Amino acid sequence: MKYAFITTNFDYCGDARLLSELAREAEDAGWDAFFMWDHI
Repeated sequence: MKYAFITTNFDYCGDARLLSELAREAEDAGWDAFFMWDHI
C-alpha cells in the first residue's frame, strides 16, 4: 500500500452519505485504502 486516506467519523464527517462519497472519490482517484477512526 502506498497511499491511504484516513478520516474521523464524527463532526462534519459524521454523515454516512458524505463518508461514502469520500470513499468513492478516493477509489476513483487511485488511493489504495480508505480508513475511518474506530470511535465509540
